[in-house]
Amino acid sequence: MLSRLAIDFVHGEIDADLFEDRFLAGWQAAPGRRFGQYDEVLSHIFISVDAYCGDPELRGPDDTDAEGMRGEVASFLRAAGLL
Repeated sequence: MLSRLAIDFVHGEIDADLFEDRFLAGWQAAPGRRFGQYDEVLSHIFISVDAYCGDPELRGPDDTDAEGMRGEVASFLRAAGLL
């Protein structure tokens, strides 16, 4: 489940690149991109993942690094009562 993956990322159990890969794969695989009670939080997390750029040489002003993404994901999870 994507919410469990996000929690693992926030707790440092997986790195940002692996989180990005797995989250996007799970997002693409979800039928109609519907996640029940987690629709809103996972949509917000998707936006953070989409803004992530692991390569500082390629990172633009609207992109975020691993720690920025981790902080955003943690904030969304807390707001949803998942952390």
